[in-house]
Amino acid sequence: AIIMGSEERGINPSVLKIVDEKAKLPMFGTIGSLNVSVACGAFLYEVVRQRSL
Repeated sequence: AIIMGSEERGINPSVLKIVDEKAKLPMFGTIGSLNVSVACGAFLYEVVRQRSL
């Protein structure tokens, strides 16, 4: 499962304790944050891209 947190509060610490892996999207330039749906799309795109190599 992929769990996405809110920009304001992130992911609940009790959930973070039980996850197998953690990932963050690097932010470059003047963008401070992404909408969670945009971040999820970017993350899933990269997962599929890497699995296709």
